[in-house]
Amino acid sequence: MTNSLTLRPWQESDCRMIYDWRMSPEVRAKSFNNKEFSYEDHKKWFENFMKNNLSFGFILENSGNPVAQIRFDKTKIEGYYNISIFTAPNLSGKGYGSKVLELACKDKNLLAKAKYFVAEVFDDNIPSKKIFLKNGFEITGETDIDEHHVLLFKKKAI
Repeated sequence: MTNSLTLRPWQESDCRMIYDWRMSPEVRAKSFNNKEFSYEDHKKWFENFMKNNLSFGFILENSGNPVAQIRFDKTKIEGYYNISIFTAPNLSGKGYGSKVLELACKDKNLLAKAKYFVAEVFDDNIPSKKIFLKNGFEITGETDIDEHHVLLFKKKAI
């Protein structure tokens, strides 16, 4: 990983790239919703996400090339934001997931609304568990969702 990493908010032009990343088999395998869905459905969802001032999406770039994305969705609990994170296909294991989480959790606009960050991670997803623990998240519980054992992570937004 180089020192030319930058974080930027999602842009309208990211819609197709995020869809393509999300549909990759390696990302779908670690997602709660691992089914394929149409680009048209994604595009509608993306447009609504971009209009919502309570949602936040960021792209991590390495020398101007997108390498990871992170999304923060407001939960039903005031001030709580659920995190979804994944790297570009074939770029996992390079530290980009941890870096995008670290940088995004410092975003001033997000911090103005967030009190806590939360995440649900499959217990067998060792890389994701390491990413959250490295970034100061605590395991606050566990549950079973469908056929997966899931760990619940939480961190105060500061």
